Amino acid sequence: MAYVDPSEVSKISSDIWGRDRGLPFIPHGVLNAPDLSTLLGGLHLGLEASLLDDLSAETLWLTFLGNLVSRFGEYRESPPVSAPIDAVCRFMRENLERNISLQELATISGLSRWHFIRSFKDKIGLTPHVYLLQMKIRRAEEFLRVGRSPVLVALELGFADQSHLTRCFKGFLGTTPGAYQRDFLPVSYCRSNFLQ
Repeated sequence: MAYVDPSEVSKISSDIWGRDRGLPFIPHGVLNAPDLSTLLGGLHLGLEASLLDDLSAETLWLTFLGNLVSRFGEYRESPPVSAPIDAVCRFMRENLERNISLQELATISGLSRWHFIRSFKDKIGLTPHVYLLQMKIRRAEEFLRVGRSPVLVALELGFADQSHLTRCFKGFLGTTPGAYQRDFLPVSYCRSNFLQ
């Protein structure tokens, strides 16, 4: 999998078409393009084995992106998606404890799943999954600061278990829920509630 900076795609698109048409929409998640697959695979293997100099690597990468955009990119006038994405964000904040599906969020937005993910990331800057995790971690911080135990916080916010909460919490904040809580609560409270 390759992650491409949207500004790079936009620049390549502008170079190809001679004007700024915005980001192209690629409607299919899986493309039938064996030549592009071979090109990207060769680039990957060449970089992994340190066989490509900078000029060769950049040339292959731009050739791949240029072909991808020119052959599969579509440019459409799309309706503003601000209101539907705002509604989705509100729904996510109000339902942190639920196991929310992508289809459910796409339905709320009125967009296809593929277009929803793209529109959400364009507006919010994060994927729906990362945004939801971030909201859950923020709520976990609030709960921990008022003395709720990490086990209860995990259950209340829909994490599989305490270790799942701990992994996500540490990934976002660099510390565990227990350590975070100890930093915010008086020592006497921690002793009386966690050391029994």
